Amino acid sequence: MKKKTIYIVAGMILTLACVIGVSYAFWQVSLIQESQNEITSGCFKLRLTEENAISLRDAYPMSEDEGRNLTPYTFTIENICNTTASYQVNLEELKMSQKRLSGEYLKVSLDNKKAINVSNLEIVDKTLEEADTSHKLTTGVLKGKEKRSYELRLWMDESTPTKEETMEATFEGKVTIIATYKESIPELEISTREEKDTIKVEVNTIKNKTNEKLRYIYQLENEEAIETEENIYTFINIKDGNYKVKVLVLLEDETILEDQERNVSVAYEKVYITSNGNDETGNGSIENPYAGLNPAYTKVKSGGEMILLSDITATETGNFNIEGKEVTLISQEENIYTILKDTSFTSPILDITNTNTVTTKNITLDGNNVISTGALVEAYDSTLNLSEGTTIQNNNNRGRYYEEMNGNGALGGGVFAWQSTINITGAKIIYNKTSAQSGSWSHGGGISASYGTLNFYDGEISYNENVGAMVNQAGGGIVFYEGKFYMSGGIISHNKTNTGGGGIFLNSTSISTIFTMTGGSIVNNSAETGGGLCLYRQVGGSVITTAYLKNGIIENNTAVNGTNAYANDGTQIIDER
Repeated sequence: MKKKTIYIVAGMILTLACVIGVSYAFWQVSLIQESQNEITSGCFKLRLTEENAISLRDAYPMSEDEGRNLTPYTFTIENICNTTASYQVNLEELKMSQKRLSGEYLKVSLDNKKAINVSNLEIVDKTLEEADTSHKLTTGVLKGKEKRSYELRLWMDESTPTKEETMEATFEGKVTIIATYKESIPELEISTREEKDTIKVEVNTIKNKTNEKLRYIYQLENEEAIETEENIYTFINIKDGNYKVKVLVLLEDETILEDQERNVSVAYEKVYITSNGNDETGNGSIENPYAGLNPAYTKVKSGGEMILLSDITATETGNFNIEGKEVTLISQEENIYTILKDTSFTSPILDITNTNTVTTKNITLDGNNVISTGALVEAYDSTLNLSEGTTIQNNNNRGRYYEEMNGNGALGGGVFAWQSTINITGAKIIYNKTSAQSGSWSHGGGISASYGTLNFYDGEISYNENVGAMVNQAGGGIVFYEGKFYMSGGIISHNKTNTGGGGIFLNSTSISTIFTMTGGSIVNNSAETGGGLCLYRQVGGSVITTAYLKNGIIENNTAVNGTNAYANDGTQIIDER
């Protein structure tokens, strides 16, 4: 480099000389660099701060729990420079003139982690002249200006025998730190995620300038540690409970780059909800439940139960939308708890989408007679099982915009279903209302279901209303549109509408609607047309709406046209009773 500089200066002088010769003048120019050139070597130094040296006089053997409660030797390693350092912490046994207490009778714990016998620690090169042996405690890395504190505890193991070699014996040691300059270290991001009955651990490398190959060690609780070169590991078949997950990431020279221990809560099979739960700090266990439906649904395993421990108030919709997930919403033991709409909450309590299956049992969903913009339960492309002990009541659906229906629809006071299957086995859908705005749709005071299947095996659909002066209004109890409706039991009673279908309104346009009744009762309902049952085909419709009455009771209903049953042109009732 010096040579190169000299050659450049000489060339400049020759050029000037040529200019002088031509111009017959004498010029001398001196230029001086204003700033100075400076090279300063980097700083590389660690500082050790320490307190509470261990001194156990007349020590006696003790358990690990007792040992963990001892006052520790506390020390801090600080990187006072801007360079990166890797370090190794050793415990060095000092030479002794008196009787030595063997390391096999000593337990050591760093940062209150699992204790290990000193004699089982890895032996490394000693750094102290007065030391006999050096044991490696841990390794790590420190970026510039970083520091790390440790707590070291030493005690006599509870298994130490009372014999000559251990009586009045002494152990003396010192902690030493060896540091090595590191040009760079990889930057990592560690995440854990619970899904179904698994815990997935992922270590992502944000930056690795040196392209150093990393090794990973994963451990769940006290199970055997798994060492691998893969940055992702999944623990499987995990039962409900709280777990500790340990993640170690090692550099090629065995230095610990990351040493993390995380608390992971798994409560999949049974997830609990209560009014005084906490969605932020809860984990879904019975000891630490959630307050709302959404975190509980996210946590619960497919096939598991969301269990209410008390009545709760709904202030937001429970969005049950993980594809293919099956859950049961139930009260604890033989109780029947209520999810009550808050007076300021106008949306559905449950919104079920994405081919889910939701079963309700021994639970009440109460609309609190709040003027709402939807049914209490809405299902899209899913399965809804309304089982024994379920009550859906007191909802007042005034309508909202449904893109599929092209209108401001009040569809279903209690339940609205679209391309879904509803199975009713003992549930009650009672005292719900639909009443839409002028010029819009208003269907099904109890249930409005389209393009799917409705199976009514047992239960009650009663005292629901669909009232107003709408043209597109029907069904005091149920409106069913284009699909298959089976009724084999239960009762549909005391529902009313001032248009068609006090109990049931059936309709079709391009897909046949088929109602098959093999049992149950449709009684004491009222309407303008079809007090118990009304069949209708949309104007211009290309298919037939059909009702097959094989068994069951349809009686004591009231209407201006068709007291118990009515079928308009293009529909048919086949009564085989």
